Amino acid sequence: MLNKKYDNLLVGLLASIVTVAVGYAIILLIFETINDLLMGDKATVQEYFKEEFRKRTSLILALALNIITLNLFKKDFYYQAVKGIILGTFLGIFFWLILYWNYFFGG
Repeated sequence: MLNKKYDNLLVGLLASIVTVAVGYAIILLIFETINDLLMGDKATVQEYFKEEFRKRTSLILALALNIITLNLFKKDFYYQAVKGIILGTFLGIFFWLILYWNYFFGG
């Protein structure tokens, strides 16, 4: 029998936020490590790993990591928690669009 104690919307929302926060930190760490390794070629670093690019890309990749969390909860039939993960992902994407709206759509 499955433990349905964790099958609620808030648990899913919290899992989504934690996944994005941890994923964002790890991805930024990876970008910083790559940046340090390429430091000998300053043109390469400035061309491919601009600060704005790193933040923008890291956040969208961290949001995509919610797919893993979603599948883990879905596998155990925690459907209310899955709704929370989806809600957290959509709120994150909405926040990302607001944050980078001017970059993509001008203004």
